Amino acid sequence: MADALDLMKKGAMVDKQERFRALLIKIDQLIENINVSTFRLRDDDLESIKDEHVLQAAQELRQVLREARKLQKELGG
Repeated sequence: MADALDLMKKGAMVDKQERFRALLIKIDQLIENINVSTFRLRDDDLESIKDEHVLQAAQELRQVLREARKLQKELGG
């Protein structure tokens, strides 16, 4: 019975590690997306940067960062 419990715990830990890696990739993609599309200046026109796009990108990044930090703590990092 203890072996089955250990296997379940290890499986849960592997799932968390995989989710953490996926979140790191998502964070990297969000930052890249912010750099490439949200803040791209078109002919030095600041009006091309839309506040709502900046806020949306920042909120999504914040949410993913929170989840990743929580998982990192759970993984002992």
